[in-house]
Amino acid sequence: MFIGLIGAVGLISSSGGNDFSFNFGYAALVVLATILYALNVNLIKARLQHLNSITITSVAFFIVGIPSTIILLSATDFIPKLATVPGAWTGFGYLAILAVVGTGIAMIAFNTLIRITTPLFASSVTYLIPVVALIWGIIDGEYVDLSFLLWVGLIIGGVLLVNKKRTVAQIQPSANK
Repeated sequence: MFIGLIGAVGLISSSGGNDFSFNFGYAALVVLATILYALNVNLIKARLQHLNSITITSVAFFIVGIPSTIILLSATDFIPKLATVPGAWTGFGYLAILAVVGTGIAMIAFNTLIRITTPLFASSVTYLIPVVALIWGIIDGEYVDLSFLLWVGLIIGGVLLVNKKRTVAQIQPSANK
């Protein structure tokens, strides 16, 4: 885990021009999200194992959906824009497809993965997100420093080491010692 942490700190530092103050607020949000994510994975495995993945996903979206809908309808100009902007309904339709396919189905699959494996393994798949983001950044023409790849490599290496299966000899001390 320490190797992955070094990679994360290096990535935060180098992406801000080696100045932690530039990215500190955003990095703090990522750390908070990581803590909440860990709580979520472990809560699902420890307390919600008896529920199926569709139920867990539905309840989660329902709980988040109520305040989100209230904010959307009361604090934004969503309805007037939908009524007056050409193509708004088309954009809204694409957004709905993305929400259902990209988020809903992925969350159902992730909750299933938590059920059939360990929380550690299930949460490790999310370490691929920075790799995908880096690839999209390259495709989009963003500047990617060679040091970014080093730090991402350390993060992935740390994840691989944490998830490496230990042998019985590593888990149980030898009786001859």
